[in-house]
Order: sequence, then structure tokens, then C-alpha cells
Amino acid sequence: MENRRAIMWSIAAAVIAGLAYFLAIQKAVDNRVGDLDQKVPVLTATRDIPSGTRIDQTMFVETMFPKAYLPSKVAQYPREIIGQVALATISANEPILTNKLVPFDETSLDRRIPEGMRAITIGIRDDQDVVGVGGLLRPGQFIDILVTHYLSTKEIERGGSGAMADVLSQQGSSLKAEVRTIFQNVQILAVGQDQRIATADVLRNSPGGNQSLTNKNITVALKPADVQILVLAQQTGRVGLSLRRFNDTEIVNLDYLDPFKAFGIKLPVVQGPPPAYREIKGGQVFAAPY
Repeated sequence: MENRRAIMWSIAAAVIAGLAYFLAIQKAVDNRVGDLDQKVPVLTATRDIPSGTRIDQTMFVETMFPKAYLPSKVAQYPREIIGQVALATISANEPILTNKLVPFDETSLDRRIPEGMRAITIGIRDDQDVVGVGGLLRPGQFIDILVTHYLSTKEIERGGSGAMADVLSQQGSSLKAEVRTIFQNVQILAVGQDQRIATADVLRNSPGGNQSLTNKNITVALKPADVQILVLAQQTGRVGLSLRRFNDTEIVNLDYLDPFKAFGIKLPVVQGPPPAYREIKGGQVFAAPY
């Protein structure tokens, strides 16, 4: 009788344990089903988006996605992706991840050249280590470009007449400095290797960064014919820059300028000597150019 009772208790315990396990499993399933029923809107691609493509409104659609399986970094709002550029191919119906995108202003330079124009680089550090606009230039700003030439006056001396010819002849000089503004309102595309405009979420001047690249040259956008002029100006003269005020697009009618016109100087102006340093040898001081 006692053995029979023990068997009955064992069977009852097994049934209770099985029922408890079933209820636990059922609860877990119900929770999981409930999680799948909870959906949130995400943005998915309506077609294959190749790498390097700038995303617009026609390339994605809002769909509902189970919250339990929501991918990390998935885009949920159009403002997160419109105008961005795909770093890798995004397949049709694939949720669009923000870590697969970069701002348009950080993509390759050739995509940011205005239509019908070319990119050309200008050196902005002169032989006296003066950096154009103090190295404060940034992509997206606009500048004017000037060139200074030292012109030969030998023809004036030989057959010329008038006060300038007389002065040049008397001084025995054959150079005359002239400066011209050759281009106005020119867009900067890149400074050194930095092509990120001010709206990009980037860290500039980071500790340990190579700032020498920023202070050596800039890249600007010009029409093809103007590119030739600028290349010639860099080979035959000294190029200088002036930064325009924000939103200043005025084109000013400027004539060339030389010391005679600018300052009323009656003597020819030539390039001065290069900077020098002092060197002490055996107690004697020597001045030597760089």
C-alpha cells in the first residue's frame, strides 16, 4: 500500500513539474510573440543603392520592423539619410544603417566640383613663411586671388619717354612691381587634404594631427580657361589670397596697381633681400640669409 502511494506521489510530482515547464515555455513563447508584435518604423531601401550614391527621397521607404530584432544604427527618420552618401552597397529591402553613410561634404573631391569647373591647387606659404590669411582658410569659403609680377622695364628705358622712363633710366633698374586681382569670389574646395566644410561633424586641429598639410596649399574651383591663367600666374609671379566676408559676392572693378600709382613713389621698387639670421663665429657676428 505504501509503495503504491509513493508511486502516486511520484507521478503527481512529475505531472506538476511537466505542467510548470509547459507553462514556463508557453510564457516565454507568448513574450517572444508579444515582442514580435511590437514594431517600429525603419527606413529600408526601395532598390539597390550602389556605393558612392547620394541618397534621395526616392531610394527608401518607411516600413514596420519587429522591435525585438531592430538592428543597431538603423535609420528611422528621413533627415538621417537624405543627402548622405553610401559607403557600401545597400541592397533592396535592406534596412538602411547610418554607419554605412557619410555626409556628402566628406566624400571624394571630384563629386564636389561645381559643374563646368575644374579643381586646381594654389600654394599659400610664401618664401618668407607667411601663410595665406594666417592659415585660417576653410573649405566652403570664398576668396579673391591676386598676382604680383616684377616686370622688365628695359623697353621703357630704351625708347620710352616721360617721367617714369626718366626715373627708371636714371636709377639703372629694370624691374617694376605690379599687382592685379585676377579672380574674385572663388570657392575653396579643400585646404591641404581637408575637404570637410564647416557643417561636417569633424574634429579639426586634433592633437597630434599634421597641421602642416593645412598650411601649405588650398584647392579652388575655376573654369578651364581660368585654370590656365592661374597656372601661368603661379609660374611667372607671386600669388596672394584675400578672404571674402560671409555671403559677399560683389565683383569689384579693379585696375592693376604699382608703387607709382599706389604711393606716389618716384623710384623703382624691386624685391628686397631675403630675411637673415645672425651667426656668431669666433666672437664675430655674421648676417646670413636663410
